[in-house]
Amino acid sequence: MQTVLLGCFALDLLDLSNNNFYGQIFPKYMNLTHLHWLYLDNNHFSGKMDDANIPVQLSHLKGLELIDISETSLCGSMVSSSNLSSVKHLYLQKNAINGIPCKISELSNLHVLVLRGNSLQGHIPNELCQLGKLQIPWEIRKLQNIRALNLSSNLLSSVVPESFSNLKMTESLDLSHNILSGHTPPQLTELNLLSNFNVSYNNLSGPTPDKEQFATFDKSSYRGNHDLCGSLIRKKCSSALKPPATPTEGAEEEEDDSVIDMVALKWSFGASFLT
Repeated sequence: MQTVLLGCFALDLLDLSNNNFYGQIFPKYMNLTHLHWLYLDNNHFSGKMDDANIPVQLSHLKGLELIDISETSLCGSMVSSSNLSSVKHLYLQKNAINGIPCKISELSNLHVLVLRGNSLQGHIPNELCQLGKLQIPWEIRKLQNIRALNLSSNLLSSVVPESFSNLKMTESLDLSHNILSGHTPPQLTELNLLSNFNVSYNNLSGPTPDKEQFATFDKSSYRGNHDLCGSLIRKKCSSALKPPATPTEGAEEEEDDSVIDMVALKWSFGASFLT
């Protein structure tokens, strides 16, 4: 395969999905400088990510905007590279990845990161988490171009961060099948573009938001949270149960200095260029 691709200097899209490829992906002598979209999903690049140097092997492909290496039996800690700063869509779902590096921030143009169905545990960016728990720092709010977050079916703990209300471009937010607790922040109603919301099968409690677009979401968005209440799920709330007040600007600044747990990511990406 590598020999065949040597002369493909102008190649823009490469789809090698659903094969039995294994081993090294692209050595540096392969000058695929115009490659923008790369699909390697459903192959057999088995072994640890840091041993296979994925996506480090791809770091010389500086024009990449989409990388899909999902369902390829990869394990170990996710590897990042500043040379992949052009990547907007990174699909790593259904592998056995167990960690996310602090350098994930080097992917400055990232819009979509899919990590669902992995084995995430241990340390997370900024070293602010406890072993065995997934916790995301408040800096997640800086990813203001993200269109969708999906880290469902992991071990995300603690609360849904209020700082998600800063992700103004988000259209889909899926935090289902984790161990999140606490209230659903009413500040999330500020996400005016949000059309898909799912926090089902967690340990959330208290009133569900019922304003703006949250009044239109189906009750299945909250299924499996037995201590939730509100008109949407047709369960009356006790008078003692009130959603937390929106923090003042000063209080929000103070909150930003604390650890915020969780997160997930996936954009239902309608790729018109798919083969």
